[in-house]
Amino acid sequence: VWVILFSVFAMKRRRGKEPKGGVDGQGGEGKYGEHAEHEDEKAEDIDDDDDDHDNGDEDEDVEEDGEEEILQMNETEGASTELQVEFGFFDPRPEDALHLRALLHGGSLMRGLLCDASALADLLSAQASVGTLIKADDELFGFLSAVSLQYHAKTDCIQQIRDALLDRCTRPESCKKLRAMLLPTGAPVGLVLSERMMNMPMQLVPDSFDSLMQDIAWATENEIDKAHRDAFRFSRMILLAEVIVGSSASTEASPPQRGAKPAKKRCSTADSLNSLEFVRVEEEILAQEAELSVLLTGNGSTRHLLLVLDPAKISSALPALRTVLC
Repeated sequence: VWVILFSVFAMKRRRGKEPKGGVDGQGGEGKYGEHAEHEDEKAEDIDDDDDDHDNGDEDEDVEEDGEEEILQMNETEGASTELQVEFGFFDPRPEDALHLRALLHGGSLMRGLLCDASALADLLSAQASVGTLIKADDELFGFLSAVSLQYHAKTDCIQQIRDALLDRCTRPESCKKLRAMLLPTGAPVGLVLSERMMNMPMQLVPDSFDSLMQDIAWATENEIDKAHRDAFRFSRMILLAEVIVGSSASTEASPPQRGAKPAKKRCSTADSLNSLEFVRVEEEILAQEAELSVLLTGNGSTRHLLLVLDPAKISSALPALRTVLC
């Protein structure tokens, strides 16, 4: 029997950070700037202090930057084994591109959007201002980010995503609204992108959304270039929720009634969506705040539900996320 204990040892905080290159990864002091170097030195000092208090046990390994993985094994047959893992929240860096690409390839977004995963991973890894990578022992367990569909309108992978969304939206009224939101000259719209490994603790999800909203707020005030700052002033955010639908589901849904309690990840809409099961609990909670929900076309019972959200509604949903997931 494995008993897994986890803790988050590093939370990203925007206050006091130096301006940095943002949506395209150019300019600035890099991801953290001088402030981050100071924090790294502090983390190393903490590691040194921990070693001094290990009662002279020279065989104990302590990971750099405060990360450590402790495995305590009981030799008694049939006894439980305790594994303690510490997770950290990190900003994206170019060297994370390969790991991001692997998660994208294994996730549901690429099956639905059919865009260039390598190009999208490069874009996410270069966007240092906005985005959270969840790691443990230098391994990437998940990420949550948001990209501006207007700022990157000429980027091939974003054009592919835009075309896929419009092609799979079959309701004329919904297509008209969606097309207007995706205009390159329109108000900035952020596309929320998230993938994670199955064994990533669900309790980390609310903090990752909190970190994302802090990132966006920081970028709108501290990015060096005005175009970068404006790119993150999202009027709306689009989230693609993976759902399992029944044969009677229509291609459009009204948001679930506000205040409805999630039950076994299943949600029946007020319209003709008689069978809708969310793969991720947090997406069901956020669907309650959506001002527009569109079930995209696809093959099989697993589809994507396009949710249009006011950024303020995502922030206001954080307490509900923590209540259900923590």
